Amino acid sequence: YIDSANVRFPFWLQPEKKNTGAAWYRKEISVPADWEDKTVLLTLERPHWESTVWVNDTQIGMQNSLAVPHIYDVSSFIKEGENSITIRVDNRTKDIDVGENSHSISDHTQSNWNGIVGEISLKAMGKIFFDNIKIFPNVEDKNVIVKATVNNSFSDKKIAKFSAYASLKKNSKKSKKQSWKFEISPGKNEVEMIYNMGDDALLWDEFNPNVYELMLTLDSERDADTHVIDFGLREFKIEGSVINDRPIFLRGTLECAIFPLTGYPPTETEYWEKIYTAVKAHGLNHIRFHSWCPPNAAFEAADEMGVYLQVECSSWANPIGSGLPIDQYIWDESERIVKEYGNHPSFV
Repeated sequence: YIDSANVRFPFWLQPEKKNTGAAWYRKEISVPADWEDKTVLLTLERPHWESTVWVNDTQIGMQNSLAVPHIYDVSSFIKEGENSITIRVDNRTKDIDVGENSHSISDHTQSNWNGIVGEISLKAMGKIFFDNIKIFPNVEDKNVIVKATVNNSFSDKKIAKFSAYASLKKNSKKSKKQSWKFEISPGKNEVEMIYNMGDDALLWDEFNPNVYELMLTLDSERDADTHVIDFGLREFKIEGSVINDRPIFLRGTLECAIFPLTGYPPTETEYWEKIYTAVKAHGLNHIRFHSWCPPNAAFEAADEMGVYLQVECSSWANPIGSGLPIDQYIWDESERIVKEYGNHPSFV
């Protein structure tokens, strides 16, 4: 700050207008008849901050992550024909106090903006579907371990067939199809598969950012679900500071959610490509996201350009560890971040 005549001017954004509190959004939608027996998910990619959702004036839930999409299962609340969806977004600091200086919410850089940016969508899928997919690369054996969480909303067991292709995003050449079969019980199921990449599989690092796509498909007697996951064949180790058994020197810079023109982070890759181009032009290969985590587009661009990302939970708070609600929030937020972005090879 500058101290002149006992007046202090902080070195951060000074918006003329602020909207601190609840912002309300409402939209009328038409639901087709063939959604009746589907699982329907509402995705809000980047709300800021606490979201509460009503469907046809019935409140269905609240979420408050600053780092990952808020996803609501609205299957039991929508009906064929006309429906209304109401969303309240509240950017006030309540019992979850991430710290007034956290770059996830502060006017230092990002601003404590209010609303939703990025994807806002409704998606209909079957009663058996992927809830989570984790990919663990094995560089030595040139394979990946795929651990999938599968939800079965039926009341009985189902036999599901799984199949997978892997292909380089640069040329889309598919590897050999591999298949598995599992019995899926009602509720959540954990299944594990090993996908062999082949001896000619390419590794990922800053010099060779070879990004693969894994297309994983689930087929049961009633439903099907397909996910495409980006990943890289790489092993990043703290001990010895190596990637794929080659020494690495992290030459980094800081990213504090610096978006003064909009006040919020971009959810498209183009802007992140601009940032990473500048980073690499200065001989750097690593970015630390201080007290915040960027949207998915930041990881996608870093995957393709060979940039290592260190992300953080959305808090820069002094009282962590003192038994306040922020303690559990940090654990929950870290698990949400790993679940949402952990397959990206740039996430190190």
